[in-house]
Amino acid sequence: MRKTKEATEISRLRILDAAEKVFCSQGYASAKMNDIAAMVGMTKGAIFWHYTSKAALFRAVHTRSVGRIRQIFESVFSSVDPIMEKCRKVLLQTRKDRAFEVLLAFGSSDTAELPPEMLIEIHKSISSILEVARQKLEEAKRVEELLPDTDVFDILSSFVLVMSGFGKMGEVKKILGGLAGKIDGDIAINMLFKGLNSFQTER
Repeated sequence: MRKTKEATEISRLRILDAAEKVFCSQGYASAKMNDIAAMVGMTKGAIFWHYTSKAALFRAVHTRSVGRIRQIFESVFSSVDPIMEKCRKVLLQTRKDRAFEVLLAFGSSDTAELPPEMLIEIHKSISSILEVARQKLEEAKRVEELLPDTDVFDILSSFVLVMSGFGKMGEVKKILGGLAGKIDGDIAINMLFKGLNSFQTER
């Protein structure tokens, strides 16, 4: 019995969700298609029916993550909020979505088996997404919403540092033990932007 288009799409989404978790936790080279299949209750052959290879599945997960992040950036930066509030909201929404964590994990994981052009594609994706923020920050400088001596790349560097830490929060909590209850991603982001607000001009 042939699958309906809706059932096929549901299967694809389940595979992508599982692959995202496995690729993030194990890296590309160590990830096993059997693990992904077990997570979704399918055979490995069934997954290869949807995605012809491990690389094709990896590319599909990457493409989906890029789309989710780009949508967050473009939606938030098109709002009427002050520029630093836009930056804060981008980080808060991205942290809850985990999509940027996915890209960072892909870009820094064991990529020995990954085709070089795909690794280049990942890095370009991250750069193109951050370019949206760079353009908006430069525009905020031109309209004097930010101080004229503001270094936009300082702000972007803070973005990347905070986003890079999203995937490490569990490790930080293990190290801090009893203090872990006081660690929260939203609190960290809000504290960061209290400092970055000093770049804004008074209105």
